[in-house]
Amino acid sequence: RNGITMEFDNLARAGARGRSFVGGAEISAYDREFRGKLKALFAAIETQLVKDGTGNSSKDIDGCLAFLKTSGNYAGINTNQAYWQPAVLDKSSGAIALADLQTILKSMNENNARPTEIWCSMTQFHKIQALLDAKIQYVTQMNQDTFVQSFLVDGIPVYPISAMNSTNGSEDEIWFVNTDALELRFLPIAPSVGDEGNQSTAADYEGLPIGVEPTNPGFDASGLFIKAYAQLVCLNPSQMGAIINAAV
Repeated sequence: RNGITMEFDNLARAGARGRSFVGGAEISAYDREFRGKLKALFAAIETQLVKDGTGNSSKDIDGCLAFLKTSGNYAGINTNQAYWQPAVLDKSSGAIALADLQTILKSMNENNARPTEIWCSMTQFHKIQALLDAKIQYVTQMNQDTFVQSFLVDGIPVYPISAMNSTNGSEDEIWFVNTDALELRFLPIAPSVGDEGNQSTAADYEGLPIGVEPTNPGFDASGLFIKAYAQLVCLNPSQMGAIINAAV
């Protein structure tokens, strides 16, 4: 459960309707504010997706760190079980080498797995880039409405993930991800049938389901609560791999 509050001063709304405003200033202000809140909401979700779910009294989303481990439970199954265990290489603060990337790929291959993408912080992105040197091969791919340039390791694209930074504790990691074994689910948010007291409405905004409901701030303002119910599911951690504790 993630949400963010949006408030708009009623005096500002009244002023925006005056004769001195032309061209729907109020609507534009609402739109800018709403888009900003929406981006903040999904930025918070993205941050949780790179963590283990123990934050906020274990109310956060179980992110990638919840299954990229060789001990403990994920989905009620201990990740030390061979059929459930990801391929993990601990560098113990050592510098990464090209052989380390190949080791993970070999271990995953023994699990009948192959990553579709490699995710890392910008720090590790540049380190892998330096390792490949003259052998580097760049590719340009379409990501939503933007062209993103990456390079290939054994034919697998490498992407820097902004949320994998020192603040979130994953700057020293490189993840080998089979996106076919990952699902990011959003629970539809809609009022219950016949429940007149539930003011939530379902929305599909920019391809992501959110709920928007009015709130009473307790003062002269209009309030909205924008929310999303998200869950990250790994269908089988043994389809994943990671290099951890690499030098930064």
